[in-house]
Amino acid sequence: MGQDGTEGCPGELWPNDLPLLSGVQARSIPGAQPNNLPNNLNEAKVTRRRIKPSIFSAPLFLAPKMMELTLASWETITRRTMMIASGTCSPAEYRRMVQEKSDAIRRTALLLAGPRRPSAAALMKPWHAKATANARRLRRK
Repeated sequence: MGQDGTEGCPGELWPNDLPLLSGVQARSIPGAQPNNLPNNLNEAKVTRRRIKPSIFSAPLFLAPKMMELTLASWETITRRTMMIASGTCSPAEYRRMVQEKSDAIRRTALLLAGPRRPSAAALMKPWHAKATANARRLRRK
């Protein structure tokens, strides 16, 4: 039975039975006392805090990209090793092996030398792009 004397379902809470919510404070509602809260949440003034990104949220964002980079690298290394072992690796492929790494190093160094501090995702992007492109290209051969 609620405080107003009406019966409801067992375990049912009535508005007067509920405690103040942590997000809605009585002091944030002009002229409101704890027992004089508005019936409509639109009348209540709710203060919100912006949650700053944590350093611990970055690994959760980067984990799928790192996994994709790892798998694409393994695939590229395996396919190139099979090409070298079978003697079908062209001189152009050998040049690509060197050029792609020097290009990724150059792009990463430019990011690090820039005026702003780059994110981990930005530093990984050149390596990820080359590895996934190579895996796709070698898959077609």
